[in-house]
Amino acid sequence: MGMMKSFKQGAGIAARRSRLVLYLWLANLVFAVLVVAPFAFLVGGDFSRSLLGDRLAKGVDFIWLGDAILKYQDALACLSGWILIPVVLYFLWSIFSSGGILGRITSKQDERTTLAGFLSDGCRYFFRFFRVFLLSIPVYLLVLGLVYRLIGTLFDSWSKNARTEWGAFWASNLKLLIFLLLFSLVRMLFDYVKIRLVVEQSRKAFRATVLTFGFLVRRLARAWGLYLLIGVLSLAVSFLFLGVSRLLAGGFGAILLIVWEQIYMAVRQGFKVWFLSSEYHFYWDSVR
Repeated sequence: MGMMKSFKQGAGIAARRSRLVLYLWLANLVFAVLVVAPFAFLVGGDFSRSLLGDRLAKGVDFIWLGDAILKYQDALACLSGWILIPVVLYFLWSIFSSGGILGRITSKQDERTTLAGFLSDGCRYFFRFFRVFLLSIPVYLLVLGLVYRLIGTLFDSWSKNARTEWGAFWASNLKLLIFLLLFSLVRMLFDYVKIRLVVEQSRKAFRATVLTFGFLVRRLARAWGLYLLIGVLSLAVSFLFLGVSRLLAGGFGAILLIVWEQIYMAVRQGFKVWFLSSEYHFYWDSVR
């Protein structure tokens, strides 16, 4: 089963299920508005009739920020609670939406992608995927806590014994790279656990985790290569969007920046669908 074949087939599935991107983008927009709205009201109330608003449009004014913290210090606890609620809801939504995406991806090819179908699949797989999340916690702690710390000790020793700043620079960057690679391995593992649960219509998350671990060990190079290929492409697109965003600041450019950021959020959701679509195709072609 070729890695590039899954890469291309995953892109095709994501294109056919493009409505999923719209659903995901709308949900992200709602959560973003819930988080930003209180601060927007505060800023608007203070500067809607002030010339200082022009300065804020060009970037953060730290003098104003200090004054605002002092002025609204009694409301910060309330605002923190308001932010916490959408964050928790977004976390639950991410589990729910994964079920909706995989449910639609694995449905019949000629079946339409509808909001009702997406929500139905999200409900069907939510508690299964929540158990997967609970199982992932000790794995993340083991890999990123214990294994990464042992590896990091070697790089810390290298950094301390380095004779030049370049040695410390490369040691710290390689340490970060190893962290990201280990994180991607664990995340990929539990992506395939979810896919197995959906394909087999199983509720046994622990059994699926053990079986998926064996599945990936035998196909690690191709599966991880596929994951990293889409991941690097996603990172490159993110840098492109960031570069353009820096050119849009102040005045009319601020409005364009808002639109540009929403396009970026939609593209990110597209990559999420692409990831799962490619991984599903890789798994399905490997086991059928």
